[in-house]
Amino acid sequence: MYSYVLNNENPKNYILFHGGGNDHFKRVIEDIVMEYAEPTELGRILLEAYLQILLVQMTHSPYEYPHNRESRHSLQIAEILDEIDTSYATVDLNQLADKYSYHPEYISRQIKALTGKSITNFARDIRIKTACRLAREHPELRVSDIAYQVGFKDPKYFATSFKRVTGMKPKEFFAQLRES
Repeated sequence: MYSYVLNNENPKNYILFHGGGNDHFKRVIEDIVMEYAEPTELGRILLEAYLQILLVQMTHSPYEYPHNRESRHSLQIAEILDEIDTSYATVDLNQLADKYSYHPEYISRQIKALTGKSITNFARDIRIKTACRLAREHPELRVSDIAYQVGFKDPKYFATSFKRVTGMKPKEFFAQLRES
């Protein structure tokens, strides 16, 4: 897909959205392209979540603020998803609830409805995806180093979570990266 977009000479085959100088907007698009280019089961799940975040961001003008209560709540839930994506290593449900003036259960239900996952599992999957990216970019790093960088306090728990999400042990994943 990425090469098709870059190599396509027909300028009528794409849509432009202004990101308003938002670097996070660019990063989400880069993550979408990366997950699309290297399809995995985890990547498919994350791709769906990233697309939801992206679509919400693209449909709201940075100069508009929704006037009805339901739209304001949807926008705030999108902001919460965005915050989880950027602060996955330290995300805390009670802090999010305080910051956005919602009950923690309400946020949990909304995240579950949008992503199909609990906030904990959603953040965990982002951590694991980030760990995979770090492993590709820095194959010299040890598994435990990457575990700490993405917010896991215990490398053994990281390994368990990694296997649960990807279906393979982190050492196996790292070994495959080093061989290729």
